[in-house]
Amino acid sequence: MGEHKENETALASQTFPRIPPVGRGLGLEFGVSVIPKQHILLMKPGDVREEEGRKQVRKTDGGWQDVPEGAAVHLLGEPMLPEDCDVTLTVVAQYANLTMRGADGQPAVGQTVLPMSFGRMDMKKLLERCEASLPTSGLVLVR
Repeated sequence: MGEHKENETALASQTFPRIPPVGRGLGLEFGVSVIPKQHILLMKPGDVREEEGRKQVRKTDGGWQDVPEGAAVHLLGEPMLPEDCDVTLTVVAQYANLTMRGADGQPAVGQTVLPMSFGRMDMKKLLERCEASLPTSGLVLVR
């Protein structure tokens, strides 16, 4: 019996459909996005007011509503502290037809598909982990 009958990787490749299908390409880009914590409302200057001791924000219809209890307001354009932010991993995919070419000889690339964010993580904790992962000895200052 050949190895392909016992090799789990070879058997799995025969079991599952191919992604992308033959003749197609799938390009993935990964990025990191910084977003406010879930309890923070980002508002444009002028869309926040104090009314009778209550903070209010402008609604999309032009009216005003009280800021929900437990929520905080941060004005767009003002720097945020890392502890007020989360970080998400962003994935964007583009699909291409590798059997067809444009006038420039490049593959026929479709619109961006599968844009998504996941893996929300506290920005301050992420930065602390990143800094802790760096080596601390045997380094030379580069100028």
